[in-house]
Amino acid sequence: AQHATRDRCSTIEHTLSLINQSLEVESECTKRRRLQKDRASLLVVLAVLLIHQHAKVVEVLASGGLLEHSSKDTPDLYDSHVIFDSVVRARQLAKDALDDLSKQGIE
Repeated sequence: AQHATRDRCSTIEHTLSLINQSLEVESECTKRRRLQKDRASLLVVLAVLLIHQHAKVVEVLASGGLLEHSSKDTPDLYDSHVIFDSVVRARQLAKDALDDLSKQGIE
């Protein structure tokens, strides 16, 4: 199960890098908005997968509110500080992407 999750994370990270490359190129507004929405969605999925894969205890049922509730996590819930940092970074990137969409009025 962890191997499959790791593969999914790698696939999502690769897709995110492709989206980031596309966003760097000047493009039409609708394409940019679509890519921003796709990027935000993938960042949320990646953060949730990392939390599920690495957290020793997930206190949220059926992942409802997992991103919000996991922000109270401490490094003690993870096997290493490096893993904890990667989860915190993924969660912050997802939050920033969602905030950017909200500021632009993109749903």
